[in-house]
Order: sequence, then C-alpha cells, then structure tokens
Amino acid sequence: MPEEPDRLEREIQEILDKIEQLPAPKRQRAVGLRRSLRRVGESFSAWQRTIAQELSRISLSQLVLLSLLLILGAFLIRGLGPIGSWLMIAGLVLLVTSLALIMFGSGGRRARTQQWRGRTISYRRDTLAQRIRRWFGNRSRS
Repeated sequence: MPEEPDRLEREIQEILDKIEQLPAPKRQRAVGLRRSLRRVGESFSAWQRTIAQELSRISLSQLVLLSLLLILGAFLIRGLGPIGSWLMIAGLVLLVTSLALIMFGSGGRRARTQQWRGRTISYRRDTLAQRIRRWFGNRSRS
C-alpha cells in the first residue's frame, strides 16, 4: 500500500508537467489570428494578381483610344452636371499619361540577346556590304 501514494503522486506530477507544456490560450488565439490574416492576405494577393493580369492585356494605344473616348463623352454630357468635367479631367490625365509612356517608356524595345548552348543567336541577315567585307576579309587571311 505505501507504493500507491507514490504512484499517485508521480502520475499527478506527470499530469502537471504536461499541463505546463500546453500553449497558453493567448498564444493559441495569436496563432489563430495569424492564420486568418494569412488567409486574408493570400486571397487579397490572388485577387491582386488577377487584376494585374487583366490590366496587362491592355496596350498603351488602347489607353489613348479610351482617353479620347472619355474626352468625347465628356463633351457630349457636359451639361448634365459635374460628371462631365470629371470625365474630361480623367480623360486628359489618361491621355497625357499614356502618351508620355509611349514616348518616354521603354516599351519593350530593349533587345535581349538570345543564346543557345552558350552562343549568341541572331536571326538578322547581314547586309550586302557586311557580306562583301567578310568575304574580302576571309580572302586576305588565306
């Protein structure tokens, strides 16, 4: 019988040790809050990527056309109140911005060198003058 109180004390001590290892309720709430914020952030990020993909399909020339249509629409409805003037301002801002991007933006004109197996590939054909120079250059070396 004297072993039983020792055994009970040991089991009680083990249970108390396990209780100390459990996370605090505040910590559990913080983990749940972080998870929910992460889910909200991921859904917002997916929505943002979708919007960006849709907007990337619009070219600068289409933006110029849209701005001209906004300006034309603003002229047609200028008597209906302040919406006409706001459409005019939006059209002008869009027109100036899109024209500035067309004129000063890179527009994808940067030529990337294509390489295959470590060598640069060029699909441009040499001009007649370049071929003649190369032909004379090869003849003089021989």
